[in-house]
Amino acid sequence: MIKLLPAPDSLIIDLQTWETEKANDVFPVTYSTLENSALVSRLLPHYDIGVAMSCQFWHRGLSDVYLVETLTKPYILRVSHHHWRSKSEIVFELELLDFLQQRQIPVAHPLKTKEGNLFIEINAPEGKRYAALFPYAPGKVSLGDLNSSQPYPSFIKSSENFAVVPTANR
Repeated sequence: MIKLLPAPDSLIIDLQTWETEKANDVFPVTYSTLENSALVSRLLPHYDIGVAMSCQFWHRGLSDVYLVETLTKPYILRVSHHHWRSKSEIVFELELLDFLQQRQIPVAHPLKTKEGNLFIEINAPEGKRYAALFPYAPGKVSLGDLNSSQPYPSFIKSSENFAVVPTANR
């Protein structure tokens, strides 16, 4: 016959402390994959693109890339990695692409949200990440030689397409 003895008080307190710490302690992450359905329900409604039928994780690289399909056309959602680039670097890139697109320079440009923003901030487990939606650009990736004698596109040759535009201090 086995007789159970009461546990010492110190053991009970340590077990309670461990369970409390376990419940409150989230293991740190440096990278997370965002849930497709959460992107559809929480992020995509900020854009005037109609109903998103699907959102598929497409590529992991310098940013996570998702293919978003609506009833009318596809889009590309790019989500930055935390700590890859700063918020100001991301804002600069998106504002530059928007600036170029407004001057009819053929670039992949970010779409603005219904609120007029070029990106949406996401609170991910590892920290802030930034999402930007782009029109889908069909075609293949060009792997040409950048040192070749091929002429530059005419819009690069002409400096009249570019101008310094003062912006507010950030």
